[in-house]
Amino acid sequence: VFRRTSALTRISLKHSLGTMENGDLIDTAEKAMNVAVEVMERVDGWTVVKEAGISGATVSWREGVVGDTNRLDGEAPDPEWRCWRVQQELDTDVDTVSRIIMDIDNMYRWNPALTHTKVLEKLDEKTFLSYQITEGRRPIVQPRDFVFVCREERRGEDWLAGGCSVVSARHPPTDRCVRAWQHPGVMVASPLPAKSRTLFTWILQCDFGGLLPTTILNIALPYAVKLFCNSLKSEVKKRSGNK
Repeated sequence: VFRRTSALTRISLKHSLGTMENGDLIDTAEKAMNVAVEVMERVDGWTVVKEAGISGATVSWREGVVGDTNRLDGEAPDPEWRCWRVQQELDTDVDTVSRIIMDIDNMYRWNPALTHTKVLEKLDEKTFLSYQITEGRRPIVQPRDFVFVCREERRGEDWLAGGCSVVSARHPPTDRCVRAWQHPGVMVASPLPAKSRTLFTWILQCDFGGLLPTTILNIALPYAVKLFCNSLKSEVKKRSGNK
């Protein structure tokens, strides 16, 4: 136990200074994804959002699960952020879903919730750093930005991509955005029995930061999820039609 705690402390110190080495970042992404998968598979404790209004999808939430990814950017963590789980059936195969999601540099083109998406650095064949900016709703909600370390894997027939926020000296917080913090999250695409149909699952755990009460953000988030799901569905239809 002592050795494990010491290792996490060393990683956290590098993390907070924005000086994590590639090996530490890869390890962080893998651990965060595993935490998110474990949360995704939990059966009990979820509250279904009945008014989500997304055709073929279910949105639910529970208390957030930090794992080893407490905010390390100097900002006070918000105790009221939630863990959200989205499950949506899509009329396409797993490979098409993975290609859409992993085209990070072009995600903002089909996802109206984002205004900027960019891969900063490839850490290995499975892991990369990305930077994203959300649209926000000025003047009420300022845009959020975050640096995310992500790992992509295949586990059996399932495709997964997940990770968490990290501190990056290349992209420090600015006065143009509120720095959000993504706790362990994952996107999973699993084949369904029907031919060319996929179950898409998304675990989102975001501490949005800023001064707006989290209770308001928790009310507004299902709308953002709905926007994402509808946009993903439209992009799937567009790309499937171009095969």
